[in-house]
Parts: sequence; structure tokens; C-alpha cells
Amino acid sequence: MVEKSTLDGCLKDIGFPADRDELVECASGNSCPSDVIGQLRDMPSMSYHSTDDVLCRLGDISYC
Repeated sequence: MVEKSTLDGCLKDIGFPADRDELVECASGNSCPSDVIGQLRDMPSMSYHSTDDVLCRLGDISYC
């Protein structure tokens, strides 16, 4: 499971809403760990409205 603090660092420059490809591009540019980038890449191609929305989609139901 991805920690909120890790995801916040990975997506620190993102503007929401953002789609999956924008999330992956931002995370890659912020030297995010490859396992987190892989999880972002595997998410459905849709619009996400916040880091909480992303965490929910990544399986952390406490953010849903």
C-alpha cells in the first residue's frame, strides 16, 4: 500500500483534476519510487480529483 506522504511527494506538482497519464508523468518527474509509478500506471484511465481519490483507487479504503 502506498503511504499518503509518499504519494504527496510524488504528486507535489500536479494540478487536479488529472488523468492517469498526467499522474504517471508527474510522479516520474518527481523521482517517485518505481513500484508506485507502476501502481499509478495500472489504475483505470479516468480523471482523479485529489490525492485521496488516487489513494482510494490504489486500495486504501480509508480515503474512499
